[in-house]
Amino acid sequence: MTDADYIMKFQNRDESVLADIGTQYGSYCGAIARKLLDNPEDAEECCNDTWLRAWNSIPPQIPLCLKTFLAKITRNLALDRLRARNAEKRSCVFADTIEELADCVSGNDNVESEIDARAMEECINTFLRKLSRRDRGIFLRRYFYAEEIDDIADRYHEKNSNVLMILSRTRKKLRTFLTEQGYY
Repeated sequence: MTDADYIMKFQNRDESVLADIGTQYGSYCGAIARKLLDNPEDAEECCNDTWLRAWNSIPPQIPLCLKTFLAKITRNLALDRLRARNAEKRSCVFADTIEELADCVSGNDNVESEIDARAMEECINTFLRKLSRRDRGIFLRRYFYAEEIDDIADRYHEKNSNVLMILSRTRKKLRTFLTEQGYY
């Protein structure tokens, strides 16, 4: 089945789509959740919550890429679960990766900042589309999937130092791009 077929099933409120997307995207979304949560039971529950969130979101939302849409839901649910789990510890798996991006992106919790965050998200997506496939992949693997430098280096057949340099240069380019777009 294609994404359009799945989306049509969502729009028609055909409950069989939940099993279908579980079969099609379960291992992908499960890998994202397991990477972030490091707990198979939590990851499975996170995937089930993803299917429900997708069911409640489509319609009115119509994603252009269902895989990316589900990945984003899974990631956000996993991060919420991780924050709740680590609330008292004041630690997080993402502490290092978020700290690396702190100079480029910062956040607040109010309506105006939510609107700004959505605009910034689109701006960052525009920036990412301009990167080479390799640099975009390295950036996303580090900051979206929270992969370790060693794993990224292995995947791209690069030295760790080269991956770190690519990430550093990409962050600098991102900051420059965001400045040009009026965010700094």
